[in-house]
Formats: sequence, C-alpha cells, structure tokens
Amino acid sequence: MGAGILPIAKHNHNIYIMLGRERPVEGFEDSKKWSDFGGGALPNETDEECAAREGAEETMEMFGTKETLRKSIEECIFRIPTENYVSYVVEVDYDETLPKKYEKIFKCIKKNNSQLIKDNNGYFEKDKMGWYLLKKFKDGKKDKYLRPFFREIIKQLCTELCD
Repeated sequence: MGAGILPIAKHNHNIYIMLGRERPVEGFEDSKKWSDFGGGALPNETDEECAAREGAEETMEMFGTKETLRKSIEECIFRIPTENYVSYVVEVDYDETLPKKYEKIFKCIKKNNSQLIKDNNGYFEKDKMGWYLLKKFKDGKKDKYLRPFFREIIKQLCTELCD
C-alpha cells in the first residue's frame, strides 16, 4: 500500500493542484510523469503516516514537516482511495513562487552534490513541481502526462470538484 498528499489551492476563482514530476531515471517507466507527492508505506506505517512522511520528503517540506502534514491530512478535503494507494487532498495557500524555488534547489543539489539525488533517501525523487488548473484534466486529454496510478485519482477529484 502507498499514500501521498495532493496540495490544492484556490486562486483567482479557480482550483489548482500542485503536481510533482518524477525525475528522469533510466529504465523507470514513470520518468517525467506527474503525480501527487507520495510513495510506498514502510512496515507498520499507516496510510496517514506514509502520506505525511512522503509528502514532507518529496516536497522538501515546502508544505510542512511530517508532523504538520499529519495534521493537514487529518483535516484533508478529500481522501481518494484506489486499489493500492490513498491520496489525501490537502488545502494549501497558493504560492506561485514554489515551483521555481523547488527547481532551483533541485538544480543546485544536482550541480553541487549529485550523490544526494542518486541516493535512495526519499528526497529528490521529483525534479519539478507545478501548479495546474484542475479543470484542464477533466476531459482526460492530459492523462498521458500522469503516472498511470494517478489517473484514477485525478478522475475522482474532477468528478467531485470540476463543473
């Protein structure tokens, strides 16, 4: 089982979701595909604990520490379960600078200490993040850019929130 967080924000009367892009890894079929911020559970870890840990790691704590994300998960807008995964939709403040900050940090680490990216430490699995207008996913035309497991989550979220 796995779990993650899907940050969501209202901005200019629209609903945006924050997605992260899997960094390019040779042989990894989901390279350069977009999804929420999550991953597999550790032994004896609950869905909520997994989502908080993975969310903190994969966002470089831009939305909070593991502990503060745990509280956000308890107050989540939606819990979207699939067969092997749960995505917690958490409301955050819209900050248009986050994607550039994230990418700047990633590029700095890649240039100055690339071993941190190669190590399996939970951080730096995503090379980019971005705000995306939720309603743009409603027709399914953007599915090819999403990780396969995440397509059903987006479909369910659009059913709930898209006009």
